[in-house]
Amino acid sequence: MCHSWAQWLTYRAIPKDVAAEIHAEVELKNYGKFLEEYASQLKRIEDALDDSVGDVWDFSLDPIALKACIEQQFDSTNGGVSVSKNSAFAEEFAHTLRTTFANVEAKLGEPSEIDQRDRYVGICGLFVLHFQIFRTVDKKFYKSLLDVCKKVPAITLTANIIWFADNFLIQKIPAAAKLLDKKSIHTVKIQRDNFLQQKAQSLTNVNVLYCGINSSFKSDLNLNIITGVIKADYLLEKYVIQEQSSLALM
Repeated sequence: MCHSWAQWLTYRAIPKDVAAEIHAEVELKNYGKFLEEYASQLKRIEDALDDSVGDVWDFSLDPIALKACIEQQFDSTNGGVSVSKNSAFAEEFAHTLRTTFANVEAKLGEPSEIDQRDRYVGICGLFVLHFQIFRTVDKKFYKSLLDVCKKVPAITLTANIIWFADNFLIQKIPAAAKLLDKKSIHTVKIQRDNFLQQKAQSLTNVNVLYCGINSSFKSDLNLNIITGVIKADYLLEKYVIQEQSSLALM
């Protein structure tokens, strides 16, 4: 009992702000340890990747998978299955793309949008894969994919890597781009430039907004730390009172 009471007096002697600071330092050390372990895991993954990965690096869509996927040999060279001549598979592939796109396109740019932009990027990649295998292009569907750029001119893949669907589709399937009206393609580019210009002009306001969000987060974090210290204070005080009551009954 004397030992518990001594601990209680020592704890009570610590000012609230100092106790909160100690608690914050402990949490910071734990977070630092987590970052070190996470960085170590990423380093092991990086070391595990073969050097040949650099040969297929392509930032147009996926850093690793796209180029390696669409440029590989799908037809068997030993007289086996001929993928490029499989008309049933080609039609099913195209039908799935059109159906998926119809579901995604309906919500693109809407308040209810969730992961539609990521899925749209995937659809464009699969469309290029379809062309690479079967060497045929659905002009109407190709135009529908480009029309999305009018309401979603740019998509952020990760960090500061921005992806432009019109550039991607024109570069990967230049033959199809020649089938479209040059005026339509030019209109898409103008809308994209206007979109980027508007974003650049609003960058200062967006920065202020996120600074406010960051400050609010820090305030909430400090409040939670202080609340945790007060709660610990209350529980320890309750424990000491119970100890005193038990001792009195004895």
